[in-house]
Amino acid sequence: MFVFSNNKAGMGSVDKERVNRIIYEMSKNSSYFKQAKLQDDKLDQKVAEMKVKLKALGTVRKAQRTRQADKIATELEAQRQLDEVCMVIDMDMFYAAVEVRDRPELADKPVAVGGESMISTTNYQARLKGVRSAMPGFIGRKLCPELVFVKPDYEKYTVVAEQIREIFREYDPRMRAYSLDEAYLNVTKVLTERLGLDGSNAQAGVAAPAAAAGASEHVCSGTYEAEADTSRRPSMGLNVTYPEKRYEGDEEDDEEARDGRSGERRSPRETRRIRLFEAARALAEEIRGRIREATKLTASVGIGPNFMLAKIASDWNKPDGQMCIGGDRAEVLRFLHDLPVRKIGGVGKVQEKCLREALGVVTCGDLFRERGSVIHVMTPHTSRWLIKASLGIASADHDVATEQAQAVGAVTRKQISKERTFGELSAPRDLLNKCREICDSLAAEMATKGLEAKTVGLKVKTTKFQVRTQDSTGNAYVSSADDLFSAASALLQREIQGAAAASAPGGKLRLRLMGVRASGFRGQAGAPILPGQATLDGFLSSKAAEGGCQGEDESGNDGKRQQREEEADSAGGAEQQPPGGLSRPSRPTPAAMEHPFVGGGQGRPGSRPRSKELLRGVQPATGIPRSALLATAAANVSCPVCGEELGAASNTALNRHLDACLGVCAPAGEGERGGVGGGGTGRRRSKEEAFPKKRAKVSSSGIERFLTPKELV
Repeated sequence: MFVFSNNKAGMGSVDKERVNRIIYEMSKNSSYFKQAKLQDDKLDQKVAEMKVKLKALGTVRKAQRTRQADKIATELEAQRQLDEVCMVIDMDMFYAAVEVRDRPELADKPVAVGGESMISTTNYQARLKGVRSAMPGFIGRKLCPELVFVKPDYEKYTVVAEQIREIFREYDPRMRAYSLDEAYLNVTKVLTERLGLDGSNAQAGVAAPAAAAGASEHVCSGTYEAEADTSRRPSMGLNVTYPEKRYEGDEEDDEEARDGRSGERRSPRETRRIRLFEAARALAEEIRGRIREATKLTASVGIGPNFMLAKIASDWNKPDGQMCIGGDRAEVLRFLHDLPVRKIGGVGKVQEKCLREALGVVTCGDLFRERGSVIHVMTPHTSRWLIKASLGIASADHDVATEQAQAVGAVTRKQISKERTFGELSAPRDLLNKCREICDSLAAEMATKGLEAKTVGLKVKTTKFQVRTQDSTGNAYVSSADDLFSAASALLQREIQGAAAASAPGGKLRLRLMGVRASGFRGQAGAPILPGQATLDGFLSSKAAEGGCQGEDESGNDGKRQQREEEADSAGGAEQQPPGGLSRPSRPTPAAMEHPFVGGGQGRPGSRPRSKELLRGVQPATGIPRSALLATAAANVSCPVCGEELGAASNTALNRHLDACLGVCAPAGEGERGGVGGGGTGRRRSKEEAFPKKRAKVSSSGIERFLTPKELV
C-alpha cells in the first residue's frame, strides 16, 4: 500500500522508503490505516479483475479496440488548439511564504502551516525532510523534529491573493482563480495587441525573444512544422506515433528555426505562433517581476497552448521559474512521451496504480501505446479522457460553455459544497453547531452566485475514516442559511440516530469531517444534445404524430416529416430519376425507417422496406399516404416471436404475451381477464411452443422492433 508520493515540487530527492517506513510505524494501528487498507484491498481486486479481462482479449479483438481508439484519437485531433497562449501561475509555497515574509527569523527553518492534526502547506526546507501538505502534523514532527508549526491566517492569505489577482486582471480580465495560490490566464489577446498582429502598431520593447538575463526558465522547444505540411506530422490512425526523442544537437536546430536562419518556408499562421510564444516567455518574466515587487513573494509560471499543458509546465521549474511548451504539435507529443501519467491533472494514486499494474502504463507514451487495452477495461468516458490527455489536447478557453449558458439565463454548475475538517466531535449540539457554521458559509457563496438549490446533501467522515453521504430533495428551491440548515440538520439527525442504533447503548456519532452540498439549481442547463442524438421527447412526439396527433418535437422533425409526406403525395407516386436516366437507390425517410414492417411484416425484423413507393411515403397498391395509414395500422400489432395477431394490444398485454412466448410462466387466469395470446393457462410453455422453428429473429435495435403493424391492403 503506497502512503507517500513525492510529486510535490521540491521533494524529488526525498528518501521515499524512509518516509514510508516512518508513516507505516506511526499509523499502522490507527483507524485511518485500517480503512486505507480496506480501500487498497478493493483496489487490488479491481486490478485483478482488469488483468483477467485483458487476458481474455485476443489479438484480433485488441486490434479492433485499437482501431476504435484510433477513431477517437482522430476525432479529438480535430479539437486541438495551438494558436492560443495559456499561462498557469502558481505561487510558491504560498501560505508558508507569506508567514516567512512576515517573520524573517523563519527563513532558514523548516516551516509547516497547520497543526498537529493536519498540515496545510510547508516550505521547501520541510519538504526536503519528507514533510508535505495533507500530512498529519505528528507524522511531520517525527520526520522532522525541528519542524516549526505556524497557525494559519486565511484572512491574511486572502488579502495577499487579491493583491496578486489585480495584477493578473491587467493581462486577462477573464482570468480564473480556483484557489488562493493559483491563477489561469489566456494572454493571447494582450500578446497579439503588443506584437501588432491585430493590425495595430506593436509596442516597442515588449516582444523580446528571450527572458531577462539570469531568469530561471526551461524551454521545451522543438522544430516548428508548417501548418500546411501534414506529411511531416505523425499521422492519425493505426500509425499514430510520438515523435522521436531529442538528441544532442537538436537545440541548435531549434534555435536556428526560431531565428529564421533555416531555409524552410513557414506559413503565416506558424510564424504567428512562434512570435506569440517567444513573446509569452518575456511576458511571464514580466508578471513574475511585478508579483515579486508588489508582495515580496515568488511565483512559477507554465506556458502552453492549453491549460492542461500550462498547468503541468507550472510545476516543472519550481521555485521561481518558468517553462514554455510551444504551440507545435510535434513538440507537445515529444514533451508528453516520457511524462509520468501522475503529472496529468485528474490522475490520482488510484488511477495511477490501475494503469501501472494492470496495463503496464507509466508514461503518457505508454498510455497511448496501450490505447486499445484502455478502451477495453475502462469506461467510455474515462478511456476517451485518457486518450485525450495522452495527446495533450485540452481547452484554452475560460468556461465558454458557462458564459454562453449565462447569456440565456441557464446555470451550468452542477453543485456547490463546503466542508470542514476538525478534531473529534460527538456531542449532538457540537455537531449541529458545526453544521450551522458550514451552512452559513455555503449560503454566503450561493448568494454571491445567485444560486437556488432543490437538493441538499450531507457528507460526514467518522473517526474511523468511513465516509457517508446523504441527499434530500424538497419541493421548493432554497438558498438561505436557515433553509439549508433545516435540510442538512435533518440528515445529520438521521446519522446520529443511526449511529446510536447500530452501536451499543449510549453510542455516539463521532466525526472528524462534515460537508454540506447544494445541487439541482434553478435554471440549471441540461447535458448538451450531441449531433444526431435521439431524445425521448422527440420519440414520444413522433409516435403521437404517427397516431394522428399534429405534434412537433423540439427539433421540428415531425413538421419536416409531414412536409415530406405531403410532397410525396403531390408527386403522385412518380419516381424521380437523376439526369441521364441512371437509377439510384432511394433513401428511406425517417418515418419509413421507424416502422420497417409496414408492408405485411415480411422479411426479418429490422430490415428496411423494399418498396420504393413505401420509401417515398406512399403505401403500394392503395396510394394511401403513409401518415394516414400508420394511424390505423398501429391498432393491428402482431407478435414478433410467434407471429400471432394481437389486435389493439396495450403495452401491458403485449409484454405479458411476450413473456409467455419466451417461456415465462404467466399468471393463472390471464386469458379470462382479457389477456392476449392464450397465455392464461399458468403453465410454462415448452421450448417448441415458445420458439417456433420458423420464427422472426428478434432485433434489439429499438422499441419499434417489438411493434409490428399489420399491412392494410
